[in-house]
Amino acid sequence: MSDLIVRGVLTGLIQRPRLIHRHSEALSEFVTLADRWAALLDALLDAAHRSGADGLDPPILMTILQSKGLADAVDRLKSGGKPPFSFCVPVGEPADQLREARIAEDFAEAIEVMITRPRLEAALQDVTRRFENDMQDGLFLEQQQLRARKVAFDQRLIELTERG
Repeated sequence: MSDLIVRGVLTGLIQRPRLIHRHSEALSEFVTLADRWAALLDALLDAAHRSGADGLDPPILMTILQSKGLADAVDRLKSGGKPPFSFCVPVGEPADQLREARIAEDFAEAIEVMITRPRLEAALQDVTRRFENDMQDGLFLEQQQLRARKVAFDQRLIELTERG
């Protein structure tokens, strides 16, 4: 999976920690797939859980992450440049509620893409392997449907970057 979407989601969580609670279940499931970002994602989830739904803002979150020894992970996240998603931009002062609602929708879509795409890739690999061993028409059709869904998810990712 593209590191871009994972970096974007993590950056969005740091910019808008209140989104962690809204998506905590999906994010918790993703921790095992987050590879080199797993410790940072786990710490974000833990900080949000301990602080409650509204008790976490970016400066407090950064203090918590630094106290957990994750300053290097945050620096590594930032060193890759700002991902091109709307939710990676800092919240304006005063916050524009309409803009923030649109950003929250973009973020929810990014979470769905981030979590569903690896599942599609795994399913596609599985059906391709089975098709190579047994050339059934049903497996070919399933393979083509999965490829189409994967292309659709890639297109959604492109659209999300264009909204940034």
